[in-house]
Amino acid sequence: MTLEYYPKNQDISEEIKKLNINIDEKLISYNIFLKTLSFNNDVLKNIDTKIELLNTEIKAYTTALNYNYLNNNMDLLSLLEDANKNLEVLNKIKEDQKITINIYENHVNNTNLQIQVLNTYLVDLNKMRDRIDRWGNIEYISESQKISETYENMMLFNTQLDFINSYI
Repeated sequence: MTLEYYPKNQDISEEIKKLNINIDEKLISYNIFLKTLSFNNDVLKNIDTKIELLNTEIKAYTTALNYNYLNNNMDLLSLLEDANKNLEVLNKIKEDQKITINIYENHVNNTNLQIQVLNTYLVDLNKMRDRIDRWGNIEYISESQKISETYENMMLFNTQLDFINSYI
């Protein structure tokens, strides 16, 4: 982004304020999505537990029918049929719950990405504002101030180079 998009520092400051509000709203959404995702994962665990229990129940009914534990096979067949229907329903609910979890995982990931992009943009705007503060009035300073500023920048640059070279 070049400086011509924001001719005045005030424009950048306004953009930064709007950006901070937007980031705060995204963080609120992110936390809501994260809590909802956690809740839905807990629901899925509960559904899995119910399915396991129901499978055990179905095995018990099937074993009782196979070995004639009780004389009342019609009631056992009815219980087995109901348990199998309940299992079908729970499996359908489980699949729906997985879809819901995928949706919230996408929301969490997308919102996280949005926050990262907005934070990067915020850092860039702050740097831009600092550059404008430093160089925005370059045409209004005297020639000796320009020379002094150039010398100061060259010294800072050389100091940074020396520092970098000391690690090599």
